[in-house]
Amino acid sequence: MNKRERFAIFLSRLNDAPPGQNREDSFTLMSRIMDEVEDELSGVDRSNFGERMRVWGWEFGWKNLGNDPCFWDDSMSATHRTHIYHNGRILITAIRNNHVVVLDKPGAN
Repeated sequence: MNKRERFAIFLSRLNDAPPGQNREDSFTLMSRIMDEVEDELSGVDRSNFGERMRVWGWEFGWKNLGNDPCFWDDSMSATHRTHIYHNGRILITAIRNNHVVVLDKPGAN
């Protein structure tokens, strides 16, 4: 299964999951679901950073961590931007498609 197909499954599972209570909950939720999707469907070892999709830790390129929202995008391919709000809201946009919203998941608060 290619990355685009796996990413669509990630978005679907993330959308169906209970909302995060706050920024940290939502980050943990995204990380867990991404790992589950990649473990099940990619056939790629976790150490293969080139082929495996992942949610990078706060220290790896997240911007505006002191603000609401913070955001991250892949500086290499710049396909999507992920915003996480203090209330747990997750907003993911497609950078190459005029920032069309691909997921807008409300937070619990």
